[in-house]
Amino acid sequence: MAYQKTQWKDHIEGVQVGTPVNAVNMNKIEEGIAAALPASAISSGIGTNGTWWIKLPGGIIICTGAQTWTNVAITDGGSGIYRSQILYFDAFPRPFAAAPHCIIGIQVGESNPYWIAPSDYGATATKPQGCRLFSIKSMTLATVTISYIAIGLSS
Repeated sequence: MAYQKTQWKDHIEGVQVGTPVNAVNMNKIEEGIAAALPASAISSGIGTNGTWWIKLPGGIIICTGAQTWTNVAITDGGSGIYRSQILYFDAFPRPFAAAPHCIIGIQVGESNPYWIAPSDYGATATKPQGCRLFSIKSMTLATVTISYIAIGLSS
């Protein structure tokens, strides 16, 4: 059976529901890649904390993972801007030759106004970009889960 592409959509609050990045869609990508290439050209594995990776021909690696923090305090950082400490991920399940391109998503347990921004320290060959949460008020978030997909060249 021919591969059926997924029409990916951005999530826009009140306008449209985005395409979920979940096991069904990620497995579909993996199955499509596996069907398109000889089995000997692809390797994959599972890292710690639910991370996984796929290595494609030409040395391209795709890694994904998520990490959850608890009791994340957002406090006054000056000038009425409230921010959390930098939330750093554990290591990628496989190292890259250089900092890869990353897509980062966030899930927070409470529905307050907040946004995410990358830290001043970018991704490295072994670790995803750190992030900070910002808000218009002080709060402590019970849970924050940040997920990533990273694509780059293997080391």
